[in-house]
Amino acid sequence: MEGKEHWDSSDEKAKELKISDFGTPEKVREMAKMPKPAHTFTEARNILGSLIGNPLKSAGGLTATISKNSTKEILSGKAVKNSFERQAHLLAAANVEKLFFNAIEPWNFELNPEKPNDGIRTIRRLYAPMLYRGKIVPVKLTVKELKNRNEGNRLYSLKAIGVDLKKIEVQVT
Repeated sequence: MEGKEHWDSSDEKAKELKISDFGTPEKVREMAKMPKPAHTFTEARNILGSLIGNPLKSAGGLTATISKNSTKEILSGKAVKNSFERQAHLLAAANVEKLFFNAIEPWNFELNPEKPNDGIRTIRRLYAPMLYRGKIVPVKLTVKELKNRNEGNRLYSLKAIGVDLKKIEVQVT
């Protein structure tokens, strides 16, 4: 991770991801299966609510928590519209714990200079594979790493990105 990517390039960078970035095709197929369904906002909100205050941990060792504000942000109309499809977003929200565990951080991004970054040391963008309607799509998870280490890291948002990682892998080989 040398240098930093431009702050608003994280969605475009997701389109560069390949199955092999996450592991073997067999491993990624298992990794991408989402065990918890969420067909409604209520289902997703209940699952996220049960995670508030409990640390999420990635396989890479990053920890973060979900707050009430995170839950509101993740399920806001704006966040849902940013994902390529409403149901994909709800599925990702319901399975955020598994997605976070499987997430990788292949790039480092600058802070957005147009936003107030008080209290924020850095914003990390992680990506995890999710099986959705027969396709493996990347889900971007945004984590705010706070200056005050006692406050920990906060999972701020997520976004299901409408790219089929299997097709990208086929095109690359």
